[in-house]
Amino acid sequence: MNLKTLWVSLILGISLWLLSCQNNKTYVPEGLTKLENAEILERARNKNIINYENATIKNISGLVISMDSAMAMSQTQKWALDPYVNEQGEVIEAIMRKRTPEDSLFELQMIEVFEEVYNQEPTVTIQDVDCSDLKNIQTKLWESDQKNRENGIPDFEVDFKNLEVAVSIIEQCGMPTTQNVDRVHIEHLWLVFQHASNTYRKAYFQHFQEAVKRGDLRASSLALMEDRILMDEGKPQIYGAQVAFDQNGVNTLHPIESPEYVDQRRAQVGLGPLKEYLTKFGVEFDIPQKKK
Repeated sequence: MNLKTLWVSLILGISLWLLSCQNNKTYVPEGLTKLENAEILERARNKNIINYENATIKNISGLVISMDSAMAMSQTQKWALDPYVNEQGEVIEAIMRKRTPEDSLFELQMIEVFEEVYNQEPTVTIQDVDCSDLKNIQTKLWESDQKNRENGIPDFEVDFKNLEVAVSIIEQCGMPTTQNVDRVHIEHLWLVFQHASNTYRKAYFQHFQEAVKRGDLRASSLALMEDRILMDEGKPQIYGAQVAFDQNGVNTLHPIESPEYVDQRRAQVGLGPLKEYLTKFGVEFDIPQKKK
């Protein structure tokens, strides 16, 4: 979907929502049962992630919203989806409603469950890779990674399968360079590790460091990876790239080492001022900046 089509879908979805809000009657799907948070958490513990792909998305008045519009609206962090299932437990409809503070707390619970369930990390199995077809393979990895995030909550098993392919590429073919792929394909590979566990991110970090030295990868991408590694280890980050939920479900900046010099460090890797970056997360940053 191109940008113009996405904006049209978004505007149409919001327009339908506003028009329907004139009707005070709240729509409730017939013959379906709302999946409560406790059951969603239980499913997550069993690695059964909610899949909205085949569900019909509606607003609180029962008007259908396209998946593209629903995803665009949910990414503003102002809307949430309530899944409704049939007797077989399949999500048939999902009702989009205004987000509440309870939704942020629920997301924190989901994160805790994911950490609990997926903390015992499976071992990557090296697969056969056609080293002459790396561009196509890495493009498919990127497509799989993005599709896995369309519904808001990624399936960790999909991420792990992508990781197995990514690790296999490096182990069997060596770290891709601009001699055999384009820079965008190296970014695709970086993204898979960025969305993987910290164990593998740390293990293969050196390959991405070397890619930056060769000019095959942006220094800003490496900075994001380094900050994520540090955050997952409970250490202060360097560039301020990582924002997380606090115990109240509110976006908060992970602690930064020497925050008064963070903009200088960010500029060195091609990142803009931290205050501007944090605006999209609704996080304030007012520490006066210095230069060494």
